[in-house]
Amino acid sequence: ITRYYPHKNLEILLELAQLIKKQEMDYKIILTIDPHQERATEKLSAKIKEGGLQDILINIGTVGFDEVPYLFSITDAFLLPTLMESFGLTYLEAMYFGKPIFTSDLDFANEVCKDAAVFFDPFSAEDILVKMKLIENNRLITRNLKHAKAIMDQGFMTWDLISKEYGSTLHEMTV
Repeated sequence: ITRYYPHKNLEILLELAQLIKKQEMDYKIILTIDPHQERATEKLSAKIKEGGLQDILINIGTVGFDEVPYLFSITDAFLLPTLMESFGLTYLEAMYFGKPIFTSDLDFANEVCKDAAVFFDPFSAEDILVKMKLIENNRLITRNLKHAKAIMDQGFMTWDLISKEYGSTLHEMTV
């Protein structure tokens, strides 16, 4: 669930989709980007069509807040190959809806997801696919979902806690 921004690293999904197609896997990746948001999204959409990847990379366009629960209900997992996030609210949404998380092995993602995600190298389509295949590992996914529930039970999602955490960090930086 994202708009198109260069740091979201969505172009890696083209390579990933090619691997999925080559291995004849039954994976579908739903994108939620406005194909007309900017020139880069039009280029991405064109590359999806040129590569014949529309059956794997399915762009449903912008999703409204009221549609988020439905989107999570029809998907098996949450995939985010991002290179940078300021907070990562979509991780918490995935945890809230009980979806396995597959994301970049970078500090910001590790900070939010802790042991609730499967982490991959966001620059390697091969590594992303290897990690995505772990969705078949019921023991791992159950463990991750248990960790996600524990994170959610901490009340991590309240704006009060978020603002206190940011305030504390800002205070440490100015001292």
